[in-house]
Amino acid sequence: MPSELPQKADSPVSTVATAAVASPAVHPGQIYTVTIEKLTFGGSGLAHVGDLAVFVPSTIPGQQVEIVITKFRGNSAEARVNKIIRKAKDEIMPKCQHFHDCGGCQWQNLPYDKQIGFKEEIVRETLAHLTPVDDALRESLPGRVLKIIPSPQVFHYRNKLELSFGYSSMDTEEKDGKRIYFDNGPTVGFHQPGKWDTVLPISECHLYDEQIGQLLADVRRFMQETKLPVYNPKTHKGLFRTLLLRRGIHTGEFMIAFVVKARKKELEPIFQHFMRFAGRSGLKSLLVIENMSLNDKPEEPKVHCLAGKPFITERLFDLTFEISPFSFFQTNTLAAEKLYQAIVDGAEI
Repeated sequence: MPSELPQKADSPVSTVATAAVASPAVHPGQIYTVTIEKLTFGGSGLAHVGDLAVFVPSTIPGQQVEIVITKFRGNSAEARVNKIIRKAKDEIMPKCQHFHDCGGCQWQNLPYDKQIGFKEEIVRETLAHLTPVDDALRESLPGRVLKIIPSPQVFHYRNKLELSFGYSSMDTEEKDGKRIYFDNGPTVGFHQPGKWDTVLPISECHLYDEQIGQLLADVRRFMQETKLPVYNPKTHKGLFRTLLLRRGIHTGEFMIAFVVKARKKELEPIFQHFMRFAGRSGLKSLLVIENMSLNDKPEEPKVHCLAGKPFITERLFDLTFEISPFSFFQTNTLAAEKLYQAIVDGAEI
């Protein structure tokens, strides 16, 4: 496949190779122009530099992109997008304003029916690679990959959302042989890919409830008014760590859980500040959860229930479930019902 010759990152001039096919010597930092051919397991787009496979996150088939090589693995490479030169034929405007920065939704710029088609192709290709038979025998076997059952809702389908408290930027300086951190812009949002020490502030998320924007605005106002400190993953100091939200799609029940680095003795004087969230419509569980470990997920969480119950309820078919903060439950309730019904139908129960 014709590809652009590597450029230095600061070079304003690009030279196109018209006949090169063999893989050039690829190194991190080199720049190429490629066309994304397909999507692969994990969500990255696949392109080629000569014969070398290059995996490029946050791309879709048909896009022509300028890429920067980030890793070379001998028989393949990884790259990031420097800029999009030409959009794909099927590309659409993403619904969320944070799409290009957040990293939580890789394919929101593809119509949902196209997303399903690519996912089905990935499953078929993965199974084909894993089948220990020759190609001729494999083609003679009956197909076992059924059509994907689409989600009843494309947006606002999640019943759980975890957000991080943190800083939008973090500066450092060396002083007396020690590194000092300057935290800028305490906020709540998501970690961008590869940036675990800072948080991207968000004002909307179309995967969760439509009222998420108002809740996050209230949380930021709460942070500003109380001036309670946000946790710093570098120094391991601060109070607010994560914001855990759960909801019952069928019951309308909501849970708000603040995960903090503090013990009960330190929390008791400030419990009253959290009660401002107790009157929200549908709220059945307002929790403050201790997490003294270095990990974001508490190893031995101590749950303080400030209002309602330490769980919410949800219904699937004729069953009612009690869902605690860290219990497992399929995040797409309506799709879970479709899944379980397909299993029942397939088993002819």
